[in-house]
Amino acid sequence: MILLDIAMPDMDGMEVLEKIRSYEESCGIPLGRGVKIIMVTALKETFMQSFKKGAEDYILKPVELNALLGKLNEHLGSIQA
Repeated sequence: MILLDIAMPDMDGMEVLEKIRSYEESCGIPLGRGVKIIMVTALKETFMQSFKKGAEDYILKPVELNALLGKLNEHLGSIQA
């Protein structure tokens, strides 16, 4: 599981997401079967593009512990604080 911030210096999270999914594709890993990626952003408008590029989910900043645990439980199974 990767929590990937959309706004990063040098290479933004969308570029990183594209590179990860491109690498997985080159290895024969079908979309949806590779590493789970949850995009992290402060802007609601930006995360929709990430779904088109292969992100599983998103979470808004500031990240609340219960929201984060909910996303992790949803994608990985039972996790408790």
